[in-house]
Amino acid sequence: MKLFLIVTALIVMVLIYAVLHTQVKSPSTTRLPWKHNRETIYLEIADDGSERSLGLSGRDKLATDGGMIFRLPHPQIPTFWMSGVKFPLDIIWIRDKVVIDLTPNIPAPKDSDETKLQFYQPREPVDEVIELNAGMVEKLGITIGDRLNY
Repeated sequence: MKLFLIVTALIVMVLIYAVLHTQVKSPSTTRLPWKHNRETIYLEIADDGSERSLGLSGRDKLATDGGMIFRLPHPQIPTFWMSGVKFPLDIIWIRDKVVIDLTPNIPAPKDSDETKLQFYQPREPVDEVIELNAGMVEKLGITIGDRLNY
């Protein structure tokens, strides 16, 4: 009986350790307010590898006044996909706070097969990427060449 309790206690401690050390870091709770054409959007900041990798996957929705900004370590042509994203998005591709490219109205994937996901990239290197609910680029009147202030 004593051996059973010791083994059980060890198993529980190993499981707790494993859970605490394998949790994916969630995006920053700091919100960056961004005003554009009299609208304010609150952007969650994803500025490290685990936050950028997780992105908006696993969420059921995004607040109507919410979005996520991905800050890249240097200008590059990143590849984005909709793995685990359950709602359609607009992507704004940015370099030096200027809109370089837009990818609006990306549908949520209907198939959970990761090998069938479409990839999205800007035409030129960018240093930031913003994801918003689909339709927000049009609603906010965002166009290529716009300077963003946040």
